[in-house]
Amino acid sequence: MLKTLGRETKGFRLVSVLTPIFMIAEVIMEMIIPKLMASIIDNGVTPGNMQVIYTVGAQMVVAALFGLLFGILVGVALYFLIVWLLPICSATFTLVK
Repeated sequence: MLKTLGRETKGFRLVSVLTPIFMIAEVIMEMIIPKLMASIIDNGVTPGNMQVIYTVGAQMVVAALFGLLFGILVGVALYFLIVWLLPICSATFTLVK
């Protein structure tokens, strides 16, 4: 099965590997944000520590920007995968008919 998969993804291996990695990274960034929000509430708002609120708030902005970046990279990788893969699939299906 892996041999067949390797043959079929010969020209697309990099994109085929990067797309799920970027998607996993995006999900991780989205999962970090609620934990940071809880940290703001527990360590910043409740004790009244503004420094913690600013620091963790900046970390949340960075996590959101990285999540956005990884989401964009998933879209770009999928775009290139479709642009490269669609002509090959069309040619293959034409030959099969």
